[in-house]
Amino acid sequence: KEDLDRDEAQYDKLLVRAIALKDEIEELKQQIFDLLAVIELLKPIIFSIRPLVLGTEKVTSETYYGYSEAMVRDRLGELPDLEVAIAVLKKAAPNLSELLSKIDTVTLDGVEGSVKERQELAKTIKFARSVLLKESATEVKEGIYSLPPNWLLPFIEVLAKASFGSFRIKNRILTVMVKNDRTGNIIKSADFVWIADATLTRESLARALDINPNEITVIKKKPSNYQNLTITQITGLGLLGKERSKSCVARVKALRTAIEELHSVGDTAVIDRLATKEETDGHWFCDNRGSNLYQNKKALLTFGDPYQDIGYLQMLYTTLSGNRNPSRDNPAFDAFVKEKMQAEVIQAGGRLRVFRRPSEELNLYIVTETDLSYLEDYFPGAKFIKKSAFEITPEAGDATEQSRMLCLEATKRILERSEKLTTVALAKEMGRDRTRISQIAKQVAGGWESFRRVDCC
Repeated sequence: KEDLDRDEAQYDKLLVRAIALKDEIEELKQQIFDLLAVIELLKPIIFSIRPLVLGTEKVTSETYYGYSEAMVRDRLGELPDLEVAIAVLKKAAPNLSELLSKIDTVTLDGVEGSVKERQELAKTIKFARSVLLKESATEVKEGIYSLPPNWLLPFIEVLAKASFGSFRIKNRILTVMVKNDRTGNIIKSADFVWIADATLTRESLARALDINPNEITVIKKKPSNYQNLTITQITGLGLLGKERSKSCVARVKALRTAIEELHSVGDTAVIDRLATKEETDGHWFCDNRGSNLYQNKKALLTFGDPYQDIGYLQMLYTTLSGNRNPSRDNPAFDAFVKEKMQAEVIQAGGRLRVFRRPSEELNLYIVTETDLSYLEDYFPGAKFIKKSAFEITPEAGDATEQSRMLCLEATKRILERSEKLTTVALAKEMGRDRTRISQIAKQVAGGWESFRRVDCC
C-alpha cells in the first residue's frame, strides 16, 4: 500500500464539501414567490381532476372506461392563461438529461489491453449493461419522472396546447403522453436513413417524424408467391371481445375443435385475446409479431380483430398529429385505427413462414366480420375463402341457425316416416311451441314450403 502524505488542510478537504451562496439566495426567494403564484393559478385545475384520480367520483356508463382528454377539458371549462405558469415551471424543473444518460452508460474507459481483447470485452460490457442496469435504470427514471415538476409541466403544456401531446384518466391514473422528438431529430439529422418495416406506411412514418411524406422513398421487395396458402375468413361470431357470454364461449370452443380436427394433432396454433385465450394459445400484440413459434404448424387460427385500447390510440393519434379530434367520425383517425389493426393481422399472417415452405399446403383461419381484402396485397397468390362458423360446424352457429338446423332435421324424420308434415307434427317432434315453429319457418328462404321440399333420400 502507498503511504499517503497529507497536510492538515488537504485532509480536511477530503472529509467535507463547502457550498457558498450569495446571489442564489435572492434567486431562490424570487422562485418561491413565482411558484406560489403558479400554485394559486393551478389550484382550480388540480382540485377539479383530483376526485377523478382518487376515484371518489361516481362512475357512469360514460366514464366506465375512464376520462378522455375531451371529457377532462369539458370538466375544467375555460382555462386561464398558462403561459407564465409554464415558464416558471420550466425554470424550476431540474435538467435530468445528463443524469439519465449516465444511468445507461457503461464503457471501456480506463480498461487496458489489446484491440482484440477490448473487442471481446465490449461484448461482455454490452451484456452487463443490458442485464445489470436495465432494472435499476427503469426504476430511477420512473421515480424521476414522477417528481411533481416532471409530470406537472408536460401536463400543463398539453393542457395549454403549447406542445403536441394528450392525456386521460383511467383506473385512477392520470397518463400524460408527449411527443418524444429525440429519436425523430436523430433520424432527420442523418443524410440517409434506412428503416425496414413490413407494415409501416409512408404516411404513418411521416406523421411520426413530422416531415412531408414526399421526403420518404418506399422500396418494396417483390412479394413471395403464397399459392400454397389458403386464407379462410370465418364469420358469424361477432366482435369476439374480451367479455364473452357462455354461449359465445361454447361456440368458439366448437369452432376451434372443428378446425383442429381438419389437421393432424398438434398442427394447429391459436391466437386469441390475452383475457380469453387458453393456456397454450398465443395472444394478440405479442405472439403475432416477430415470432417463429408457429413456423412448423400447418394451420393458424385467430379470433377477433386486434384493436388496441381506443383511449390509448386517441392519445397516440393526437400526440403524433396534433389533431384534437380523435373520434371515429374523423376519417383520418378512423384510418389510423384501421391501419394499426390491419398491421397486426398482416403480421399474424407471416407467422407460418409460408414462403419458406413452398411444398406444404398451409391454412390461415381468421375469425372476423371485417373485410379482409387488404390482405390480397400482402399475400399474392393465396386462395381466399369466406365461410360462416355454422358452415364449419353447426355447433358454432347462433341460436337461430341451430334452431333452423333442428327444424330441418325434424322435418326430414317426419317425411322419412311418410307422415304428413304440419306445424303440429313438427312442434311435437321438436318439443317446441307451434308459434316458434312458424317463426323459424319464416326465417328460412322459401318459408314453410321449403320444409315440404326437404330431400329425404
